[in-house]
Amino acid sequence: MYNSFFKKINKTSTNNNLKPALFLHIQKTAGSSIVEYARQYYSSVISHGDFMYCKPEEFNDIQFISGHFGYEFAKYYIPRRYSFVFLRDPVERVLSFYYYCRSGNLNDFKAYRAARENNLEQFLALGFTDYSIGHGIVNNQAWQLACDYGLRNIRKYTNSEIQELAINHLDNFSYIGFTETFDEDRDNLMKALGLPIPECDTKTNANYGRPNRKDITSNALEILHEITRADQVLYDEAWSRKRANNKKSS
Repeated sequence: MYNSFFKKINKTSTNNNLKPALFLHIQKTAGSSIVEYARQYYSSVISHGDFMYCKPEEFNDIQFISGHFGYEFAKYYIPRRYSFVFLRDPVERVLSFYYYCRSGNLNDFKAYRAARENNLEQFLALGFTDYSIGHGIVNNQAWQLACDYGLRNIRKYTNSEIQELAINHLDNFSYIGFTETFDEDRDNLMKALGLPIPECDTKTNANYGRPNRKDITSNALEILHEITRADQVLYDEAWSRKRANNKKSS
């Protein structure tokens, strides 16, 4: 049932040329930039955690549906909307997540406090024992594309099963973008959705200047590789498909 917030944004667009969209937004993949740009043109948009505590069908009239939901939520809309997701190099995504959390308000989320109170290695190690930290860093991209986000039944799937499900679900999206080729993928998406191509940089919520993989200890890098194995396989497979598609079109 809609609360007052959803009643407020649930309105009919005056631009009939825009395709209804479904964006499965994985944290720290430049997704906020896409959402903020969409808000300029779509009259009804939900994002981030707006979907929580709601059934998927409650958003039928929302033109641009995005959020940190998983495939279980997204699959209701994928057959009837232009659907897309962005992936990112798994190591760099987790590093970005950690340093983003360090800049957050200590009282907002447990991950923010943990990032401020622990160095990188200690924070990563918490991913093995503390679910509130682990769900954001341990094979997060694979989990989100395989099933859900934030409500995982760890005993239900093995890492290899999550990996396989996530890869299989790639086929169901209209477009797979990458943070590393953000400008190109953003422009392709804008054309597909019927939006104008941005004339300037649209990146938002980026933490420029933070350390990357070459700046961290070998032990931290080893942990990062360990907690993102399924993500790495997913990411490599998605890139392989992108290269194959590029060859076909060239």
